[in-house]
Amino acid sequence: MEINQFYILIKENRCEDFITYCEKYKEEIKTNPYLSQPLNTLIYEEIGRELEITPLKPIIKDWIETLYLAHSGNILKLSNEQFEKITVAQIKVSEGNIEACRSYAKLFPDNPICKEILDTEIEESNNIIPLFPKNKEIPVFEKDSKPLTIKEKMKISILNKLNQKSKRITISNLYDNMKLISNDFKEDLYYTCLRELRNDRKISFGNINNIDTEVHLIS
Repeated sequence: MEINQFYILIKENRCEDFITYCEKYKEEIKTNPYLSQPLNTLIYEEIGRELEITPLKPIIKDWIETLYLAHSGNILKLSNEQFEKITVAQIKVSEGNIEACRSYAKLFPDNPICKEILDTEIEESNNIIPLFPKNKEIPVFEKDSKPLTIKEKMKISILNKLNQKSKRITISNLYDNMKLISNDFKEDLYYTCLRELRNDRKISFGNINNIDTEVHLIS
């Protein structure tokens, strides 16, 4: 395997192919410095610099999530500095989703942006934090309630994924995403979450047994 293949995938903005390729060769990436170091340099030169540009290009938003998931899922090892930049970028992309922003901020509490989020007290008259206060009526959770269950966390992740993406999202896409970000992933729980969110009229989809079925947020 050569670094040139990664270069082609990045230049052609093939995010899903990139993460699939990283997963296929993750052991070689971890053990071969002649591959991992040039790959980190390539990511910085082709994607990292774009993070400083405002507003972020739509395709860079896709790369932010792709790299975050690849690193978090131990598919690709970014440098600590790179991962911090990607995490802060995830916060900017997730603006309006308080739960997600706080989760990202906890990874780098000394970063100025993360510290500001963690130090900010959210005051709501009914003591409730809306996840997507700007546009969507997504389920809410009390501020000082007990820790979220695995099911609640998965539901939040599903809704967050759907809210961030403008492109086609299928049951299969969501399934792969949940596997990457959750150490407690269970297939039956994933499908239970989908059904419950549909019953609550938060999402809509057709045949749940067809992995290519599209999933949509209900506005």
